[in-house]
Amino acid sequence: MASILLLIVFDLLGWICMTFELALPAVFIHCATSALFTLGGWVAVALASPFLLAGALFSFCLAVFILRLLAPKLREGEFPFPNHAISRAWAIHLQIARLAQMSGVRPFFMGMNTTRFFLLRALGAKTAFRVNTSSDLYVYDAAMIEIGEGVMVGGNSGIVGHYIEGGKLTLRRTVVGAGSQLGTGILLGPGTQLGERVSVASFSRFGAAITVGERSHIGHSVVIEPACTIGKRTIIGNQVTIQSHCTIGDRAVIESGVTLPKGTHVAPGERVTKSP
Repeated sequence: MASILLLIVFDLLGWICMTFELALPAVFIHCATSALFTLGGWVAVALASPFLLAGALFSFCLAVFILRLLAPKLREGEFPFPNHAISRAWAIHLQIARLAQMSGVRPFFMGMNTTRFFLLRALGAKTAFRVNTSSDLYVYDAAMIEIGEGVMVGGNSGIVGHYIEGGKLTLRRTVVGAGSQLGTGILLGPGTQLGERVSVASFSRFGAAITVGERSHIGHSVVIEPACTIGKRTIIGNQVTIQSHCTIGDRAVIESGVTLPKGTHVAPGERVTKSP
């Protein structure tokens, strides 16, 4: 019975790969399975099943890596959308990422350190091996993403390297510093730069071009609009709204419920207890 189930699993993996035109892993699965039956029958398949699965996963990542290498390279900047060459290249990379993170495959790859590392690397992300994330993490524009050692990311979160507005595509590098911890439902916009050991509580949203210094804490359900800078060891309370182009100095404290208007400057060490 176990042997039959193994055969079914391998056949399904091969069928999935062929369905999505991933010929390399599909050929690997079918050829390896046929060879094993010829050499040793069911016992050989049972003994070799871990190696078959590892080979299929590696072949999948290799296929994604080759597709990405064949695609035009991306670079940071603003580009007319959709007629610029970089915009078209971005669309190709997006389709490759969608294929690699399709709903039936993504939880499996993103649920384990090894498979997540190889898949994100294949997509072009600069990610450390020791990164812990939920299996439903979405990484868009992987070539624009950098994730440091020891980072933890909760469920239903997204890390993004682009936005489209006013007929322009903007690509920015998004960095999560080593040791940072992100809760559930976090969205990091393009150009977000989190320093080392930053903590972000659940359901907070970051716009584009946000900088947060090392060892700062961002509370629950915080909204940070584009082009804001938050210093080192700063504390932002829960349900705070920071409008665009604000600057908050090192070791400042913004208490819960505060709204900082556009362009506000908070001095280092200052404590803000109510909205200006």
